Amino acid sequence: QVIGVYDKSLLMPFAEVLKTLGSKHVMVVHADVGLDEISMTGKTSVAELKNGKISEWQINPKDFGMNYDSLDSLAVNSATESLSMIKQVFDNKASAALDIVCLNAGASIYVSGLAPSFAEGVTKAQVAIKTGKAKQKIASFIAKTQSFTA
Repeated sequence: QVIGVYDKSLLMPFAEVLKTLGSKHVMVVHADVGLDEISMTGKTSVAELKNGKISEWQINPKDFGMNYDSLDSLAVNSATESLSMIKQVFDNKASAALDIVCLNAGASIYVSGLAPSFAEGVTKAQVAIKTGKAKQKIASFIAKTQSFTA
């Protein structure tokens, strides 16, 4: 599980509660800019529960060759603009949107056990997008959901 919290002071309490509830591997995240997800605007604080132990650490997008970018770079004014941004991510167009998707997908890949580290999870996300595998999966998902209408 990857869970975002709106306030940094909630990182450890959330991790402790999830430990008590029996969660195995969780990343509770809070971006320094105030987002409740991993951000490309700067560092993100993490409370990670793994194997019954909680550790605190930070994610820095620069460690992955990414540049800091403002939230304005993710702003859209319409559903059409949003769709265009999403398509650009799946087309591997360098952008803040691509970075934030890879960081958050990397966390999910890591906590699900598909990668031995957060860094390797990010790499797997980047490779899935770069090779077109992610685009194929989303196309398959879209086709399946559209088959339910008519």
